[in-house]
Amino acid sequence: MHKPFSILFVDDDEMSRTYFARAVQGLYPVHLARNADEAIDIFEEHGPDIAVLVTDFRMPVSCG
Repeated sequence: MHKPFSILFVDDDEMSRTYFARAVQGLYPVHLARNADEAIDIFEEHGPDIAVLVTDFRMPVSCG
């Protein structure tokens, strides 16, 4: 059985991440990242399974 695709949600606001995860809970696997650096780490590990990327429009600049 093929596992469903997952979503990567990137936002520096904790409440936004929490609400998004709750909204899609049970529908799709969700990966949450606080910034671009965390998102890149998640892509390196789960990239082939991620079909949707949702990002905040304004976030702090990446450090790495």
